[in-house]
Parts: sequence; C-alpha cells; structure tokens
Amino acid sequence: MAIPKYKDLMLPLLEEYKIAEGPVTIVELIPILSKKLGLSDADMAERMRSNSQGVFHNRLLWAKTYMTKAGLLETVVRGQTQITKRGHYLLNENPFKIDGKTLARFDGFSEWRDHRKNAQKSISANDS
Repeated sequence: MAIPKYKDLMLPLLEEYKIAEGPVTIVELIPILSKKLGLSDADMAERMRSNSQGVFHNRLLWAKTYMTKAGLLETVVRGQTQITKRGHYLLNENPFKIDGKTLARFDGFSEWRDHRKNAQKSISANDS
C-alpha cells in the first residue's frame, strides 16, 4: 500500500488522539497508525528527499498542523498534542473524511491557509 497523503491521514490521526485521552507525540502514534493503515516495512522505510525524515512521519506532521490550525488539536507542551473539544465535536458528527472544506468551517483555519498561500505567492513573485 502507498503511504496516504496528509489529507487522508487527518481523520485516522484525530481518532487516535481521541483514543489517547491525553497528550501524545506523533512518534508515539506512528506505529499505531502504520499498523491500522496496513503500511509495509518498505512504506515505513521511505524517506523525504530533502532530509532523512520518514515520509509517513512528515505527512502525519502536516495533518497535525492543519488540524491544529482549525482548532481540532492543541499543543500542550513541545511535541505533545491532544484533541480539543472542537475535535471531539467533529468526530461526534461521524465524518467520512476530514479535508480542507471540513477545516474551513472552523475559525482560524481559513485565515491561516490564505496567509500561507499569499506568502508563497509573494516568495514566487520575488524569485521572478
């Protein structure tokens, strides 16, 4: 199986934060989620080109970032994150998936996403 994209990892990641019932690190969730998703040893060995970080780890971090910006997760102390009331609320809706449209419902996410897009456009314009 190929490693899912970050957007496809958001729902299973949020569910694992709910199960954890407290702050946990992504590193603690990697083996749980890789097993849950049926990832092979070869999948888990795949690395980013830019650094030695695992692709699965990197995508989980992006999923966590997006959900944190939407207020579904919160960082308690450095590296330790937990689900918020908003995250519980969303899971109680039994979503089929969590994507950008889902996250845009929550204050803060759209502003963060738009700011990020504008910053990237600005960088591209300066490179021209």
